[in-house]
Amino acid sequence: ANGGTLFLDEVGEMPLGMQTRFLRALETGEFTPVGGKGIMRSDIRLVSATNRDLMRAVETGQFRQDLYYRLRVVVIETPPLRERQEDVLILADHFLHEENREHGLAVRGFSRHAKQLLKQHDWPGNIRELRNVVRAAVVMKQRGLIDVDDLPSDLGPRSSAGRSRYLPVLVDPVPGADRLDPGVLASTLLELRQDIKEIKAHLVELSASGGSLTGLVGGAIPADGHVVETLLHEQGLEPPAGGGDLQSAEKALIAAALETTAGNRRRAAVQLGISERTLYRKLKHYGLG
Repeated sequence: ANGGTLFLDEVGEMPLGMQTRFLRALETGEFTPVGGKGIMRSDIRLVSATNRDLMRAVETGQFRQDLYYRLRVVVIETPPLRERQEDVLILADHFLHEENREHGLAVRGFSRHAKQLLKQHDWPGNIRELRNVVRAAVVMKQRGLIDVDDLPSDLGPRSSAGRSRYLPVLVDPVPGADRLDPGVLASTLLELRQDIKEIKAHLVELSASGGSLTGLVGGAIPADGHVVETLLHEQGLEPPAGGGDLQSAEKALIAAALETTAGNRRRAAVQLGISERTLYRKLKHYGLG
């Protein structure tokens, strides 16, 4: 680096013994290479970086005070990514285009919901974490828009130290909380809808071929709404108003999941047993949210 620039990353992690020798080299410009016998001279411009509070390290004896003041000439403080949310999407787009060029991919960008999720995350790993998240999403997506489902499931608002910024709240038990989980009920209803479609298609096929329907079932086949009402009553839930069909039941379940999760769509999707993309589509379809 003689005559140029030497960059020391994470200088705060330098052991105390090395700090002493490094300070001497900075002061005199002289050093002895490892395995060398003679003294060499070097004229460098030094740039160092750290994510530690070096003044605190000096106070605790982990960093030499004389080296600290020798390094502290021009100081540039870069706030963590969580404190400059306006940079998140700019950096994300930069990393996206970088990956496109390197791997010959055709990812156009991020969906509106994906951008919202990126901005909500606290990025405890700062730019390194953001770069790796974008890299993985671009490589897996390859083309089109990156959506919420293409991002890691643990993205979301949290503190960089891993501590919640909210205090825990004691919630009184909800009457009937021991009933079937809404996610299980939602999955059952969706499976039931598919079963009914298949049964109807089979009946139409039999009717068209002139086959007899007698004896296929041990009784009358209930309409969709009657099946839903029966299922809801078995779980102690009120059937949805306005006809009680499967769509009304599904809309009621989605609304209930959003209410129990205080509007958190990610948690509501998990509770319902569906992907967030599916939940967003259904919210738009039913005019919720």
